[in-house]
Amino acid sequence: KKRGISRIGNIELDSSRFESTRYHPRWEGSDIGAWFAAEVTAFSLNDNCVDCVIPGKGARDGKAQVVLEPEVGFVRLQNRTTMSQPRSRSAAVVGRIGKDRVLRVRGAVAPGTKIARYWVAVPDPTRYFGHALKKSLQEEGIVVGGQILEKRQSFDMPSWKEVSRVETPLMTSLPVIGKKSQNLYAEVVFKTLALSGGESQASWEGGQREMKNILSRMGLSGDSFVVSDGSGLSRENRVTPRAFVNLCRIMYSHATRKQFFESLSVSGVDGTLTRRLSDVGCKGRVIAKTGTLTGVSALSGILKAKSGRVYAFSMIMNRRKRNRGPSGRTFKNVQDKICRLFIEAG
Repeated sequence: KKRGISRIGNIELDSSRFESTRYHPRWEGSDIGAWFAAEVTAFSLNDNCVDCVIPGKGARDGKAQVVLEPEVGFVRLQNRTTMSQPRSRSAAVVGRIGKDRVLRVRGAVAPGTKIARYWVAVPDPTRYFGHALKKSLQEEGIVVGGQILEKRQSFDMPSWKEVSRVETPLMTSLPVIGKKSQNLYAEVVFKTLALSGGESQASWEGGQREMKNILSRMGLSGDSFVVSDGSGLSRENRVTPRAFVNLCRIMYSHATRKQFFESLSVSGVDGTLTRRLSDVGCKGRVIAKTGTLTGVSALSGILKAKSGRVYAFSMIMNRRKRNRGPSGRTFKNVQDKICRLFIEAG
């Protein structure tokens, strides 16, 4: 607007830097729409999710108020809620309808209920980004007279001028991955590894090749791991506990040791370990990454014993069948007990 632009035609988004496959072929179909399995593209907005907020007030026509954030006109809301009696239990179910841009909310909501927020992954994040950009331009008084178009070829044109550049340091993103287990961030970094390996496009296959090269250069045996994706959602990932232990030992004396371990959760302090091993004797002594799938629970990292010794460890626990055997909570309790033993007597 400061450049005197008051009207534009089409909004054209160049997504060619990333492969066209947005949802990993080895991720579970039942996870489509889940925030932890957001589609991966060159464009990202709000973690490629839309927030569905139910404030518990402002009912209209017998339905609970439901708000989408950000509301950019990309996702269509289907509100099928009802209002229940005050002080009764609320039970809302929020989800996407298949692969469509329709978000359905159903269930009973009691007046005065605490604000509930649900995160739902959107289909086609590139166009989602485009709709948000269009709305932002319109709010600034700029007329958008054309369409939102995704282009799969680079706009490498001499006449184009760079108006703005926003860059996020890697060390800003890594703690989000390691501490909060933000899968989208992990997948974007993983795909981008292909570019650092000399490939022209960010892709899962390219990321797999470059990750294997990196781990091999670090001295890890290629027989000890199979990498399918960056987040661990794919059940094709394979790794031995010994490989994780060796990785932690290598990183403990590596030049980037500080950055690596500062990106992981600290027991009783932050991330996915905030509420684990939080008692006075264990708080701050375990620095590790958690891992969770249905039927799988893992914890790998280092722990500092009261004796002053530092141990690298890895515990990967699997149920033989997903719907039978110990629960994830049981696995975590066992992991925490083992950590306590080493902290006290190691």
